[in-house]
Amino acid sequence: MKSIILTSIIALFSMVGMAQNTLTIKITELEKNTGTVFISLSDANEKVVQKTKGTVENGVCTVMLTNIESGKYAVTYYHDANDNGKLDTGMFGKPEEGYGYSNDARGFMGPADFEDQIFEINSDLQITLKTVN
Repeated sequence: MKSIILTSIIALFSMVGMAQNTLTIKITELEKNTGTVFISLSDANEKVVQKTKGTVENGVCTVMLTNIESGKYAVTYYHDANDNGKLDTGMFGKPEEGYGYSNDARGFMGPADFEDQIFEINSDLQITLKTVN
């Protein structure tokens, strides 16, 4: 009997440790209502754990990522406004389409530092990100 109770308690704590969360991402200040927004969620080890895409309406794209374990993450995205499947860049590799990072992190002459993008998910969470155009 004691082993059944102990096994049940261990199973309960295991399920609590694997709590699944939902992350709602609202991306604002998109210049055009055309194209697709490509979004990646990476874990603290910079490994992409989920990818999704969304559409733009009135300069905003909202997506939901589900089944996310509690932990530290970062979001990167770009707005493929002309739907050619890539982030267009100009001279010296400067993006010509909107992009952004979690925490509205910004880089200097390149991408934002990963450490500046990290945020924690412990429960369902909604974040709003402003696009660099």
